[in-house]
Amino acid sequence: AQAYPQRDLVVLTQLAEGTDRIVAEEASSLYGAAMRVVLPADPAEYERDFADDSSREEFRSLLARAVSVEVARPLSPDPPE
Repeated sequence: AQAYPQRDLVVLTQLAEGTDRIVAEEASSLYGAAMRVVLPADPAEYERDFADDSSREEFRSLLARAVSVEVARPLSPDPPE
């Protein structure tokens, strides 16, 4: 952010528990980075894997601050022809 102040800082994240969230929160808070979230599953399904309600609330709070949210499509076992 300091080296290229004319550029927008963007964090691409899955918002997984742990370092994903730490990086997203710090980059957003300290540098005003935009969060672009790519989830491996629908948010309701994804958050079932989280440790507890506190983790789910943290996920939802960060997700609400994202500038974009996408759900990755599963890879097809058969590539298109």
